[in-house]
Amino acid sequence: MKLPHARLTSVTLLLAGLAGPLQADSSIDGDAQITVETENVISAAIGSRTRSEIAQGSVIDSDVDGDLQVDVGTENVISAAIGSLSRSEVNVGALKNADIGGDTRISVEAENIVSAGIGAGTLSRVNAGSVVDSDVGSEVDIKVKAENVISAAIGAGAASDVNLGSLTNADVGGEANIEVNTENVVSAAIGAGALSETDIGSVKNSRIGGDANISVSTENVISAAIGAGVYSDVAVGSVKNSSVGGDATINVNTGNLASAAIGVGQYSKLHVGNVVNTSVGGSANINVSTGDLAAYAIGAGPFSTRNEVNIGNVGN
Repeated sequence: MKLPHARLTSVTLLLAGLAGPLQADSSIDGDAQITVETENVISAAIGSRTRSEIAQGSVIDSDVDGDLQVDVGTENVISAAIGSLSRSEVNVGALKNADIGGDTRISVEAENIVSAGIGAGTLSRVNAGSVVDSDVGSEVDIKVKAENVISAAIGAGAASDVNLGSLTNADVGGEANIEVNTENVVSAAIGAGALSETDIGSVKNSRIGGDANISVSTENVISAAIGAGVYSDVAVGSVKNSSVGGDATINVNTGNLASAAIGVGQYSKLHVGNVVNTSVGGSANINVSTGDLAAYAIGAGPFSTRNEVNIGNVGN
């Protein structure tokens, strides 16, 4: 479903079934409320330079001058793109290239989300309850409960990216409250130059004008990159390359986290409850409780491997 290019005073979307985003450069003068419930949604694209995209309860390339409220419940969502330079993307309760003037409240409950790209130069991405390349004028409140989320990219130069309840390249005028509960999350990239990234309840390259309150509970998270020159990165409840105007409070409870890079010239990173390259205007309070953590960098060459595990740190 697409709203036409027009200025509206307010909008309420109540959708059941296959649901699309508020997109195509839409602009709303007032508030926006989006409620989506879906089950069994499949999108597939086959061929060179193909693109498969599923968007539910998301605001993409659009403006809302007032407040935004998004509630999404979804189950069994599959997006697949097969062919060189193909792209597969799933956006669930996400802001992408959006501008929200007032408060933003996002609630997502998702089960069984799969995004897959197969072929050279493929990209596979899942954004659920995340704010990406967007501005929020006031507060942002995000709650995500997700189970069985898989992003996989296979081929030379393949990239796989999972964002659950995260802020990436975002500008938030007020405080940010993030609560994420996840189980069984996998991001995998296989091929030369493969890249696999997983961000759960994390803030990256963003500005928060007020306090940052982050609470994350995870179980069974795996990020893997296999091939020459590969990179794997898992960040849980971490703030990196950002600024927080007020206090930063981070509470993380994890079990069974793994980051693996296998091949020649590989780099594996695992970050849990860290504040890195970030300015905090107030106090920082970090509490981390972890289960089994593993980071692997395996490959040939005397200086080709690099492995990092950082838990509850403040630094560069």
